[in-house]
Amino acid sequence: MAELLRIKNINFRQQVPHELIINDKIIGRYYYDFLVENCIIIELKKGDYFPRGNITQAKKYLAASGLQLAILINFTSKDVKFLRILNIE
Repeated sequence: MAELLRIKNINFRQQVPHELIINDKIIGRYYYDFLVENCIIIELKKGDYFPRGNITQAKKYLAASGLQLAILINFTSKDVKFLRILNIE
């Protein structure tokens, strides 16, 4: 994935940490697989379907970051599937 983004000259970062802060105290961290153009979170997964947990994870990432779009990419036994998750709240 990273090599494809480099070839296309797309700005991205890998394993991007995002601190979860409550009352000025860090209580945890999320790590996005990819942050593309500082506005799209991409999560890479393996499996033939999109489990609810993966969708929930992407929604939490969007809520914490304030970003509006995450893309789940599943590498299946036959092909690759994509699911867009929007933060419209």
